[in-house]
Amino acid sequence: MTGSDLSPRQRLVMQYLVDGVSFKVIADKLGIGHGTAKKHAMRAREKVGATSLYQCIALLVARGEIVPAGRDGMSISDQRFVATIRQILESFPEEEGGGRKVDKITDETILRGGVQVINNIIQGLFKELK
Repeated sequence: MTGSDLSPRQRLVMQYLVDGVSFKVIADKLGIGHGTAKKHAMRAREKVGATSLYQCIALLVARGEIVPAGRDGMSISDQRFVATIRQILESFPEEEGGGRKVDKITDETILRGGVQVINNIIQGLFKELK
């Protein structure tokens, strides 16, 4: 079988694993039990024909079916982080003459900045509230 035979849930669990997320956190994020999260991974491993989860992940990455952080695309975790920051940035008012400086912030800058970006946003919001 090929990785394309994975169910959407199996693929999502495998994407979380390649992002370094633990089974407990995966279970919490998906609203399923810890054992169920492991079963999804084990079934994915069987479908791919791998002998271990590590081999399964390596095969899926090699086929381009899941993308680890730092490769050509963003991981699911990174995409969610960027989307959350973008929602916060959209709350900033437009400047005189239209547009907002925050609209020029790239996804790469958000990811590189991480916690510092969040701190700067929060500080900016507090300044506006004063």
